[in-house]
Amino acid sequence: MSNEEDAQQESVVSIAPTSEASLSERTDEEPLEQEQQTVAPAEPLAPTETTETQSVDIDHTLPHPEIPAATNISNVKSSIVLIKSTLQAIVDEKDIKKFPNVQKIVERVIIRLESSDLQSVNSIAIFEALRSSCRTKSTRIQLKSLDCLSKLFSFRALDEAILVNPPDSMASNDQNQEDSTTGITPPPKQKLIDAAIDTISECFEGEGTDEKIELQIVRALSSCILVEDANSVCHGAALLKAIRTIYNIFIFSLSGSNQGIAQATLTQIVSAVFDRIDLQEAQSSHLKNQHSSFSSIDVSSPASITANANGNSTNSASTENPSSQAPLTLKNMDVLNDEDDKFVEENQKNGSPITKQELFIKDAFLVFRAMAKISAKPLDTELDMRSHAVRSKLLSLHIIHSIIKDHIEVFLSRSTFLPGKERLTLLDSIRQYLCLLLSRNAASSISPVYEITLEIMWLVISNLRAEFKREIPVFFTEIYFPISDLKTSTPHQKRYFLSIVQRLCNDPRTLIEFYLNYDCNQGMPNIMEMMVDYLTRLALTRAEITQSQRAYYKEQLNKPLATYNIGQVPLLSVSSISSSVDTNQTALPFPLEFALKMTSLDCIVSVLRSLSSWAHRSLNPSLSHSNNINRSRSGSSFTRNRRSSSVFEANSNMTNGFNDEVGSIQDEDDPTQFENLKHQKTELTACIRLFNTRPKKAIPELIKKNFLKDDSPESIAKWLIVTDGLDLAAVGDYLGEGDERNVAVMHAFVDQFDFTRLSIVDALRNFLQKFRLPGEGQKIDRFMLKFAERFVDQNPGVFSKADTAYVLSYSLIMLNTDLHSSQIKNKMTLQEFLENNAGIDNGKDLPEDFMVGLFNEIANNEIKLQSEQHQALLSDDQNLVPSQGSQSAFNFFSSRDIVREAYMQVSKEISSKTELVFKNLNKSRNKSDVDIFHAASHVEHVKSIFDTLWMSFLAALTPPFKEYDDIETTNKCLDGLKISIKISATFGIEYAEKSFIGALVQFCNLQNLEEIKVKNVNAVIVLLEVALSEGNFIRDSWRDILYVISQVERLQLISKGIDRDSVPDVSQARLANHRVSFESSRSASTSFFDKWTKRSSLTEIAQEKYYNQTLPPEITKFISSSELVVLMDNIFTQSSKLSGNAIIDFIKALTDVSLDEIESSQDATTPRMFSLQKMIDVCYYNMDRIKVEWTPIWAVMGTAFNKIATNSNLAVVFFAIDSLRQLSMRFLDIEELSGFEFQHDFLKPFEYIVQNSGSSEVQEMILECFRNFILTKSSKIKSGWKPMLESLQYTAQSNVESIVYKTYSLASNDIVASHFESVFSQEGAFGELVSVFKEITKSKESQKLSLHSLEALKKITQKIAEISFAHKDEKSKEKLAVMLRGKDIFQDIWFPMLFCFNDTIMTADDLEVRSRALNYMFDALVAYGGEFDDEFWSKICTKLLFPIFGVLSKHWEVNQFNSHDDLTVWLSTTLIQALRNLIALFTHYFESLNSMLDGFLGLLVSCICQENDTIARIGRSCLQQLILQNVTKFNATHWKDIGDVFEKLFDLTTATELFEYDPLHKGRKTSVSQEPIADNATAPDGLNLEETVQRAHEEESSEDVGNQMSAENEEGTTTNGKQQQQQQHLQHLNPNMNTKARPQGSHSVISSNGNSRSAKRLAQTKSSEDLRRRITVKNSIVVKCVLHLLMIELLSELFENEEFARSIPYTQSIEITDLLEKSYEFARDFNEDYQLRTRLVEARVVDKIPNLLKQETSAAAVLINVLFKLYLNDEEKKAELGERLTRVCHSVVLGYVALDDRTMERSINSWRPVIVEILQGYYEFDDEDFKKYCSLMYNLVLQILDKSVPTELRHAIKIFLSRVGELYFVPS
Repeated sequence: MSNEEDAQQESVVSIAPTSEASLSERTDEEPLEQEQQTVAPAEPLAPTETTETQSVDIDHTLPHPEIPAATNISNVKSSIVLIKSTLQAIVDEKDIKKFPNVQKIVERVIIRLESSDLQSVNSIAIFEALRSSCRTKSTRIQLKSLDCLSKLFSFRALDEAILVNPPDSMASNDQNQEDSTTGITPPPKQKLIDAAIDTISECFEGEGTDEKIELQIVRALSSCILVEDANSVCHGAALLKAIRTIYNIFIFSLSGSNQGIAQATLTQIVSAVFDRIDLQEAQSSHLKNQHSSFSSIDVSSPASITANANGNSTNSASTENPSSQAPLTLKNMDVLNDEDDKFVEENQKNGSPITKQELFIKDAFLVFRAMAKISAKPLDTELDMRSHAVRSKLLSLHIIHSIIKDHIEVFLSRSTFLPGKERLTLLDSIRQYLCLLLSRNAASSISPVYEITLEIMWLVISNLRAEFKREIPVFFTEIYFPISDLKTSTPHQKRYFLSIVQRLCNDPRTLIEFYLNYDCNQGMPNIMEMMVDYLTRLALTRAEITQSQRAYYKEQLNKPLATYNIGQVPLLSVSSISSSVDTNQTALPFPLEFALKMTSLDCIVSVLRSLSSWAHRSLNPSLSHSNNINRSRSGSSFTRNRRSSSVFEANSNMTNGFNDEVGSIQDEDDPTQFENLKHQKTELTACIRLFNTRPKKAIPELIKKNFLKDDSPESIAKWLIVTDGLDLAAVGDYLGEGDERNVAVMHAFVDQFDFTRLSIVDALRNFLQKFRLPGEGQKIDRFMLKFAERFVDQNPGVFSKADTAYVLSYSLIMLNTDLHSSQIKNKMTLQEFLENNAGIDNGKDLPEDFMVGLFNEIANNEIKLQSEQHQALLSDDQNLVPSQGSQSAFNFFSSRDIVREAYMQVSKEISSKTELVFKNLNKSRNKSDVDIFHAASHVEHVKSIFDTLWMSFLAALTPPFKEYDDIETTNKCLDGLKISIKISATFGIEYAEKSFIGALVQFCNLQNLEEIKVKNVNAVIVLLEVALSEGNFIRDSWRDILYVISQVERLQLISKGIDRDSVPDVSQARLANHRVSFESSRSASTSFFDKWTKRSSLTEIAQEKYYNQTLPPEITKFISSSELVVLMDNIFTQSSKLSGNAIIDFIKALTDVSLDEIESSQDATTPRMFSLQKMIDVCYYNMDRIKVEWTPIWAVMGTAFNKIATNSNLAVVFFAIDSLRQLSMRFLDIEELSGFEFQHDFLKPFEYIVQNSGSSEVQEMILECFRNFILTKSSKIKSGWKPMLESLQYTAQSNVESIVYKTYSLASNDIVASHFESVFSQEGAFGELVSVFKEITKSKESQKLSLHSLEALKKITQKIAEISFAHKDEKSKEKLAVMLRGKDIFQDIWFPMLFCFNDTIMTADDLEVRSRALNYMFDALVAYGGEFDDEFWSKICTKLLFPIFGVLSKHWEVNQFNSHDDLTVWLSTTLIQALRNLIALFTHYFESLNSMLDGFLGLLVSCICQENDTIARIGRSCLQQLILQNVTKFNATHWKDIGDVFEKLFDLTTATELFEYDPLHKGRKTSVSQEPIADNATAPDGLNLEETVQRAHEEESSEDVGNQMSAENEEGTTTNGKQQQQQQHLQHLNPNMNTKARPQGSHSVISSNGNSRSAKRLAQTKSSEDLRRRITVKNSIVVKCVLHLLMIELLSELFENEEFARSIPYTQSIEITDLLEKSYEFARDFNEDYQLRTRLVEARVVDKIPNLLKQETSAAAVLINVLFKLYLNDEEKKAELGERLTRVCHSVVLGYVALDDRTMERSINSWRPVIVEILQGYYEFDDEDFKKYCSLMYNLVLQILDKSVPTELRHAIKIFLSRVGELYFVPS
């Protein structure tokens, strides 16, 4: 055999297990190698797969050699004939003579056959003859022998289970293995079938084998295996050897047809091996055997099997078993030595007998493992596609693909256990091999290998994802995603991977389960998110493409992307495949980026469609069930049926203690649970991101969010080690900080490592993989100190002390940096390294060999972060490829493919990294944990996924639509948006929905006519379809949709030839101010750019372009298409199908658009009202909705009508009102039940329009609408009366007399005359009706109409009186109750009625109207007041009567008086008349109104306390009248109120300012009683004559405050002009005074502090402020003094009334005397303080020296008069009164006597009447009292004689003295 052939043979991967060192070399333990084999064509495939060298115990007894093997005699005979003829032909061959031994054996058998009875076949003899013939080297003999063997096994003519000796053995053919008792060890026997396979296989001698021999070998081997007999005994090693031989024929045969036949046979055999497994029988066998082994298995620990597999059981095997609980490691995957392969045999040696199904399962495992090992053999860099290695790998991969695809149920079954103690399932057994072959081939540069590997990966994803939960993300994150991002990867690799991703995107269940199990799992990468981000990146890549390139791309879409048809194993013979390494690497006739972009776009849409279909299927379970019943075995996803059964089986296994699966499958999932998990994962990611930037702030956040249980160093350290995604540089910086806290964490971090039995370099490598060592020396020092301590503790004896390890480790770090840093040019030498570390071991040197080894290891293998190295290699793969410009011209002639070489380098790194990941997979999981795979079952998962990824979807779908105009691409984007909107609408993700609809609206692009394309029209269609299908969920987005409809309708009009200016664009109302025209904007220089250039601004350019654009002709037909028109119409017609909330959103949007349309029309004569018309139409379409839904709808529409109908364009207004009228007519046809107010709601806009429209035409139109309603629908109007009447109130206020007249006519002639009772019965309508007439009474346009309205009100008063008070019988009462409908007759009927009169009285301009209204109101009160209850009377008084006099409490603030004349007239007429009527009413209805006496009194107080003298006197008069007319009716409470009123009046009218404004602030001084002056010549107070004369003049000219005004008014000397002047003066000096205890609703003008505000604002200067203050104070003093005198006068007159004096209680009388005495003393104190009065003049508070002489004398006079009456009439209190009376009289007379005639002449004259009254009173005393009190008075009378004594005084003195004489001097 040539060397080339030997090399080819050595390149083939062996089926047998091989060592890691040499996968192609033979081992010394190959039991089936034959000594006499001279050629070893299949040496690499030597049968070391034999795993059992002893017989297998089958469940039946072996037959005797002579027992017939065939059950049918005819078959036996035919078999014997065949054997004879074959053997005879062999004997006849010439070549037989070269093999005499063979000839003898054959002849012997022929003789035996001829002598037999033809009833049985001696299987051993016949086989020995055929075996010896096959071992000859004669082709002809071998052909005949192989043909015979093939036929015999096909007919089952031989006993396959019989034992035979090895070739050339001299041992007997006994069926029992001979023991060694004879001292001779016999060779081991084989089953006949095994020996036959060995014999047949040995006939193949490699490439030199004859083609016919090869064909017969294949045929014979297939006959041995492919039998229908279920009891076939071809298993284990024999089966593998047969497969090996056929595989070698496929590889080495020089015949293309033989290669094809061998391939087909091999495929058939492998399929047959798996077909033998009966899952039902295996399940029953499994359940039967479970009970016997249950007690020996720890059912409580899912990790028990793992523990046994890892060497903790009694099994002597030290290697790890690929169990379900132990993740793959590098050792599991790569070190596939004999001990690994023998594990199964060792596992079952001591077990129970193997059943037939277990044997079949074991065969399947062995075959799969053999194929996996072949496929895992690495390939050389440069290989021909026809090479043995490539063809071998391809076939093995395709066979594995077909195994998984066609027999997936076998792998999924939880009852397919391999025989043995550990009870491993078939899937668990092949797991490591499958992962190994995938990791070795996934990055292959050979397209067919890459494709088939991806297909296998897809089978795992689609069918075994639950079982490979932890492995799948490794392949994505470590291989496929990195490869897809590599610059050096081939276009075919990227496209094919994307095609697999597309399949994944089309599988809803897989997508959702990926999200649940990976994206919601903190320990897993976000596969779903990574995939979508990857697709989004591709979709966002800009790719330019020409038309020809696009045509090529479309053409290739119909061609398969795969090299071979994956549906079946391709023909891989040399003649059928190309020699090219990769036929798919030819340059694409179109940009790769474009192809990837389009496919990724398809994928995005597929993802959305899958999510939508899942949501739809989950929301419609019946569809889901019917669609998921059946499924192909090679389908793309789990079915519910299969998954359910899998769950059932898994649960059964768990129940019985045999949960051997990777993880249980959880079928029931809680969406909330996964949302929480995803939220936690997102928060953890955020915390990791925070840690990577600000570690110290991240720790409290981690504790807060429960990712760290506390802030202990141990917890933080553990988290830093186990958490993925941390920036290792940040970890290093955080741990390296010198802070005590950070140092503690670093120590705990180092303590997490296990350095046991590691060299110091290996320990450093492991240590430095978890963080990046900081560059600062101090930080490195701290790390190395702790590292050395930990290393020495765990490796005692390596170094003498920790310092040695510390110095050495630090030195190694420096050495590593020195040797491998590109910035250091002079590298450290070995000698320098040794010198640097001399004496570090406690003063001694470390062994030189040891140090040299360390140096070499560092030099050859840099200590670096593997993760960073791998990432750098991936990110810099383009640097491995020289740029085109830098390539040498000679490279053109070079055969090297530099890009391919670069990719090969990176792919090897990827594969090794993947294996390393699998190696560490188990370190991240607790042994006791069970991976739970969550099967998708809930619709809410779609919401969570979409909520997480919707922004990526939006980003991917938007740019392609804008970049390309072709229908295919844009329709994909539109489909994606449509589905996205549907999903977001279904699950209420409002922000996402709004964004997608916003994108779709942008796609419509209807603003720019010239830029509209077909894709934009399609976008409009999709938008409308979405609106129709998802209208209930799109909420605020209706606005954008209806704007689009408005724009489309405009374009349709333009396309029909209508002038563009006639149909303005609604968008302009949104974007610009419509009042600024295009021309004006051109002339306005407001642009920022105008400062720098004279050219047109950008705004001007844009506007000019906008106004000059035209609609392209080709777009016209699309814009006007019937499809689009129907869709637009359906939006409105199908609005009736919207939900109650959705229709409100729709109406809101529609009204907004209609308003903008109208706004855009400006003042056009034909404004654009498309949306307004549609708004009306929508009302008709939704007329059948219930009132509960209509109420909020009309609330929106009513507001819209309010805005539209008050537009400046009357055309719009009239259209709106007419539309509103038509709608109202329709609504009025709908019966309204009592208590509802829908009519009120839809008629309310009329009221708003009337209020806010300044057009009389609009108001007249509305009045006509009302008249129309009343004439045609009056019987159905209920709550509608109120808004109509409210509207009439506003028309009644119109300045246009015709409108007022029409209002009066409508109200009076139509409503009151015909429909009064209907209005009366409606809630609130009656009040609105009378208010209409009330407003007409106040009309300034026509007194006649006002008076007519008053008459109408009077008639209405009579009507309601009849209705209210005429109910004498039960029938009338029932009728009243029906009309009232719960309304209060007084509060809801009479009060509004009376209020109309009140309002007219208060606000009407015409005196006649006010006077008549006043009369009508009081007439009504008098006429019907007897029916009113006390409560209603109270309301009438407080709300109606008292407010009439509210003007008194708001001095000069009544707005209805335009001039002083108006005020004067009102005061002199209306107010006086009202006040007198009020008092008369009180007297008339005293029984009902007496409880409100305080209110009446308070009102009178307000009248009295006025600056206006007329009002004050009328108030005083009315108070007197009130008291006197009811004096006999008052009770004690009433008298107390009266007493309180007088106290209040005296208090309010006391001029305290006279003391308060003393410049010296000395306050009030109490006057002192003066003794009689003996010497009249002496001036008073020690004044000299000159001063006396001066004071006399001053006193004479002094002003008696209040007396002068009072006197003038009383005497009538004040002219009208003077009175007017005085009142104007007082008005100018308005004091705004705050009084205490004011009556309700009253604000007195009198203030105790004198603070007031002038009505006329003066200049704000110091002098003006002083002037205003002085004038205000003086005014206040004068007013108060005048009013005080009026009060004294009132009391005097009251006590003159005998009935009053007799009725008033003693207590109130005493209180009144106290008030009079206080008034007297106040005036006396002031008058006697001459210095104070002088200071007031000097301070310019007053102009003249003031005095209160009139007040002092009047108060004293009235006081004395009252006291005398009380004294004379009250015997009980006579003594007390006498004392007080005489005291007061004595004080008065004493003061009089003390007056100086020279200076006090005026005072003397004022006091004389008082003295006269005192003396007369004394005279009336009875004798006893006179005698008692006269003595003191007698002396004072004598002193009076010293003064001038006029006649009256002389007479009084005379009678007094006469009485004294009579009492003392008249003799008895």
